[in-house]
Amino acid sequence: MVKISFVLPCYNVERFIADCLNSIYAQDLPEADFEVICVDDCSSDGTCKIIEEWQSVYPNLQLIRHPKNMHVGIARNTGVKHAIGKYVCFVDADDYLPEKIMKKIASAAIDEDVDVLLYNNVVDVKGEYITERIMYPDSCVMSGGDFVENCLSGDIGKLGSPWAKLFNRSFLLQHSIWYSDLVYSEDAAFVWEVIICAKKVKSISDIGYVYRANDTSFSADIKKPFVLYTSSILYPEVLITILNKYGNAVPGVILWGIVNEIRTEINGFFGKYLSYGEEGRREIYSMIRHTTAPIWKLYEYMNRKQRMAFLSRKMGYGIFEAVVKKLYNN
Repeated sequence: MVKISFVLPCYNVERFIADCLNSIYAQDLPEADFEVICVDDCSSDGTCKIIEEWQSVYPNLQLIRHPKNMHVGIARNTGVKHAIGKYVCFVDADDYLPEKIMKKIASAAIDEDVDVLLYNNVVDVKGEYITERIMYPDSCVMSGGDFVENCLSGDIGKLGSPWAKLFNRSFLLQHSIWYSDLVYSEDAAFVWEVIICAKKVKSISDIGYVYRANDTSFSADIKKPFVLYTSSILYPEVLITILNKYGNAVPGVILWGIVNEIRTEINGFFGKYLSYGEEGRREIYSMIRHTTAPIWKLYEYMNRKQRMAFLSRKMGYGIFEAVVKKLYNN
C-alpha cells in the first residue's frame, strides 16, 4: 500500500529541489510505501532537469508539467488528482523534512484512520532553527470544531499552512475539497474547509517539517496592487462561498473565526489602498471596477461607510478617490 503521496509544487526551485527530494528519500519509509509527485508550474530554470535526473534513479517519482503557470494552489490540486497514496503530504519544494520522522507520522495517521493529522515545524533562517510559536500537542482524535476549541484555544489562525499535515486523500475527494484559483491567501481557505468537514482530527507534538525562509518569499510581493485586491476582495469571497456551501454544518468556533477573518480583510482594504501611490491606486480601482467577481457578497460583512465607499466605484475613479479620502483620511 502506498501510504503517503508527497506532493511538491515546483516553480524555479533549482537551488532547493535536490535538498527537498533528498530529505524525502532519506526518510525511514520503504520506497514502496510512498510516492513523490512533482508538479512543475512552468519553471524557466533547471528545476525539471534536476527532477528528471532523480526520476532516473527512483521509479516512484513522477514529474507533471503544467502547460502554463497556474500558481501553487492549482499545482497542489494537480498532485492530488494524480496521487494514489492513502494520505497526501504537501511539501513546498524549497523546504525539507527532518531526518527519519515520516514513519512515525504515517503510523499516527493510519493507526487512527484520521481525516487530517497535524504536526509541528521549525523555520530554517540561514541555518539557524527557530521553533514556531504555535506548537501542536499530542491530542486524541476529535472533530475539527472540537480540535480548534480544545487544542488551539478557539483560534483557527493557528491551523497555519497546508504543510506539516497529512490529509486523507479519500476524505478530500469525498468532500470535493480543492484549492481555489487564488494566487495569494489560498492556504487558509483550503485548510479551514478541511477542518469544517473533518470528523477525525489528531495532532502530535513531533517536528516533521522544516520551512526554509528565503529571498523568494511572499514578502517581496506584498505591496503589489494585485495582492491587496486578492487578499481583501477575492479571498473573503472564497471564504463566504465556503460558509454558504456548508451552512449550519460549520461549527460555531470555526464560523466565528472565518467571519472575523472576512471582516478583518474588508476593514483593512481602504487604509491599505490609500497607502499606495497614484499609479497603484488606479490599478486597484480598475480591478474592483471591472471585476467579474461578485463583490455584492461582501456587503453583508461591511459597515455603512464601507458599503458607501465600495458603491462609489461605479461612478468613476475621480469620485471613488474623493469618497474614499473623505471617509478614510483622518
